[in-house]
Amino acid sequence: MARKCKVCGDEMKMQIGQHYSETGKGRVMYRDVRRYTCQNGCRGDYYDFSRAIPADAPIRIFGFIKAPKRVVNVVDPLLSIGLAVVTILMIAAFLMSMMPLGAKIAAVTLLTTFAVWLMVFMGSQERGEQQEAE
Repeated sequence: MARKCKVCGDEMKMQIGQHYSETGKGRVMYRDVRRYTCQNGCRGDYYDFSRAIPADAPIRIFGFIKAPKRVVNVVDPLLSIGLAVVTILMIAAFLMSMMPLGAKIAAVTLLTTFAVWLMVFMGSQERGEQQEAE
C-alpha cells in the first residue's frame, strides 16, 4: 500500500535503511527503517519504525534461528554430494542400457574422468580465490 503525502496528496517514495531514534535509553540506531519522501519535494517526509529492529540486536533467520557469526560454506558440500549422486546414477544407467560392452566401458570411463576433473577444478578455484584475498 502506497503512502500519500500529507501536503500534496501524491504517492510517496519509500526507502529502507538505518536511522537513529531517541528512546528512553538515549539514541539508538535502528535498521530496516522505512523512510517515505514525497516525489514532488514536499517537506512532508517521515520515518516509519514499525518494522525496525535495533542495529545491535542479533540477526535471526526465520525469526528464531540465530545467524552464525562466521561464514558458513554450504555450497561446496551440497555440490559435491549432488555430483556424486548424479555420477552414480549415470553409471548405473550406462550399465543397465543395451549398449555394447565397449561402449559401456568408454561411457563410464569418460563420465568418471569428467566428474573427477570437475571436483579438482572446483577445489582449485576455491584455493585461488583465497590466495587473491590474502
